[in-house]
Amino acid sequence: MTTGKTPKVSLGLPVYNGSDYLALTIESLLAQTWTDYELIISDNGSTDSTPDIIRHYADADKRIRTYRSDENLGAWRNLNKVFEEGRGEYFVFVSHDDLYEPDFLATAMETLDLDQDALGCYARTEVIDAGGEQIKIIENDEKFASESPSDRVAAAVFFAPAIIAFGIYRRAVLERTSLFEPYAGSDRTFAIELALAGRLVGLGGALFKYRRHDGQSYGSKYPTRRARIAWWDPSKADTRTYPTWRLVAEFSSRIRKAELPVAERIKCFSSVGHWALRRRRDLFRELIERQ
Repeated sequence: MTTGKTPKVSLGLPVYNGSDYLALTIESLLAQTWTDYELIISDNGSTDSTPDIIRHYADADKRIRTYRSDENLGAWRNLNKVFEEGRGEYFVFVSHDDLYEPDFLATAMETLDLDQDALGCYARTEVIDAGGEQIKIIENDEKFASESPSDRVAAAVFFAPAIIAFGIYRRAVLERTSLFEPYAGSDRTFAIELALAGRLVGLGGALFKYRRHDGQSYGSKYPTRRARIAWWDPSKADTRTYPTWRLVAEFSSRIRKAELPVAERIKCFSSVGHWALRRRRDLFRELIERQ
């Protein structure tokens, strides 16, 4: 059900078997000092206690709206689902295992109100482990705020894609992107689309905590390329794929479609070339190995 008032911000939380960390993430969202938001939770057919956790919080807070699929349709569909259901002027993709400082939304909204030309913002990030202990700090990349598309693309190609994907953006901007697509790593393509579209502002203060643990798509729970691909899109579980080659193709496609001066386009392609060169072993391995 929805309330009569349209919220300023929509938080979209897709989840599949996320019982280990889901409650902590929801608590960090409910503790936000900016309260004009809705929280949309979409359960992708979880088989653990995730539905019970969702029900507990939804019963207690009317800002929470919930959806559930009877089967696991893949991470990419669930990410897009929460966006489709959002009503706010701004949107945040939320991972079920990450954490936000209480003033994340307030700081982001103040920043975007002052900088109307910015498409959105992302936060200086504290990377934490399964127990919540700090691993490292990822500083913001000032190139994202550059007026030059090639600077922004250079940043997006090499920056952690999840940090950009889980920023806060004007909904109208996200509607012009492809969002998430049915191939592993499409969060990287999403980040490049945002970089091509305009400036992204970094927030200080380590307001976002990105958790690394074995249950992630690149954790020990999904040790093979095939397993990681199936996590993203179960329909591809038995299909031979070339994920790194696919990303090179998708990056290049977005650059070709963008309206860019020739010099800027060449610089963007150069960044993609450097990224591919760093992953030449993966590119070669995908050609010769069984999956």
